[in-house]
Amino acid sequence: MFFWKDKEKNKPTTIEHPVLGTLIKKTDWYTKKSFIITLWDKTFDLYLCIYSNQKDAVISFEQEEAIRYYLNNQIQIERDIQKMLLNFFHTSDCSLIEKSIQIEGLNFTRNGAISIGLIADFSDEFLEKHIGEDVIFTDSFGMSVYPIKAVLPNEKVYYNFNNKYEGDQL
Repeated sequence: MFFWKDKEKNKPTTIEHPVLGTLIKKTDWYTKKSFIITLWDKTFDLYLCIYSNQKDAVISFEQEEAIRYYLNNQIQIERDIQKMLLNFFHTSDCSLIEKSIQIEGLNFTRNGAISIGLIADFSDEFLEKHIGEDVIFTDSFGMSVYPIKAVLPNEKVYYNFNNKYEGDQL
């Protein structure tokens, strides 16, 4: 496990992580080096965010496991994301999604889940028309990619491939 202490105690606000390299403490931990995620033909240059407890800023064992899982399975995770987006928007035309979706961030939660924040430009009428009627989007939504694979459009409804669940079942 890795620890961070505040500046008042003369401890650094960066650490060297054995897998991710230099991590910088802001509100949470962020990688100094960016990582590339590719969906279809579009690449996103992202800094990974590791959520931390504000009191002690420990990176949990579950987060360490999730980081290793992500790095060892990145290509499969990218394929899963593509598949979930196509399924969620009821289309087989990836170009429609590709031009409307931007990845905002890749996050590792305290319990070891991996989630992705997405920003959507729903000016595309086809995509807008194919969003589930009970799903209300503003300008962003999330996806859980590990351990559960699900689209998280809002706090009340989420989609796990073809199965719809209500409430906090993640």
